[in-house]
Amino acid sequence: MKSLKNPYVLALSACMLTLLATPVMAAPVASIGTPMPLIQTPQPQMPDQQTQAEPAAKTQTFTGTISQQGSDFVLEASGSTYKLSGADNAKSFVGKSVTVIGTLDSSTNTIAVQSIRGASI
Repeated sequence: MKSLKNPYVLALSACMLTLLATPVMAAPVASIGTPMPLIQTPQPQMPDQQTQAEPAAKTQTFTGTISQQGSDFVLEASGSTYKLSGADNAKSFVGKSVTVIGTLDSSTNTIAVQSIRGASI
């Protein structure tokens, strides 16, 4: 009993008890040797994130004739009419056969124009 009265032994004993009583930051154990699965909360997804299998917009080449409908310029090609977006130089091609390179938004039938040039015949 004499060793228990030593202040160092008492301090060491108190530290050991504190360490043993402190919860360990590890995966909980269901039974000896069997770890419990960690539960992960799913993160909510924003609607504008590509959660569906939406293909990335691809640059395409369209050939047809440019005309003006009101204040908009359109491309008439293969029986379809496409509104041209970002086509500042389209006015100079009205009535002419052209090749338009751009990205089609099929929901609005609008081509985001990257370039317009006279069609090769």
